[in-house]
Amino acid sequence: MNHRHGERGAALVMAMMLVVVTGALLTSMTQGNRRLMTETIDERAAMQALQAAEGGIEQARWRLQHDPKFAGEVLRIGSADVIVKVFALPGDRASWQATATARTQPRGANGLGVQRTVVATLVGDVGLPATKAWRQ
Repeated sequence: MNHRHGERGAALVMAMMLVVVTGALLTSMTQGNRRLMTETIDERAAMQALQAAEGGIEQARWRLQHDPKFAGEVLRIGSADVIVKVFALPGDRASWQATATARTQPRGANGLGVQRTVVATLVGDVGLPATKAWRQ
């Protein structure tokens, strides 16, 4: 064997450093992917909750068309529980304020559900009440 002084074990040290650096990079990438997946799950749950709350407002409009004294209900839309509350507003025309609060089932890494609320002012004497104002 022909070894130069000071080069003994240099290849082993370099290989070990490469393994450590590669492991650190893989760990960082895995954590980033996990965080991105959690954010995606949370965004999806938020969108589902918002859409369910909007569905609750549409349900209130349909129910008011058939029963102007409709005051609300609890229903299930998709994976969300939705609480719909309606009360009549004073005025000349038939008008109501409807509030729909939707909560998705717990999912994801945080194990929490997402809640979204939509409030709408509905008006109309005949047929399906129109949405005059809407806010989250």
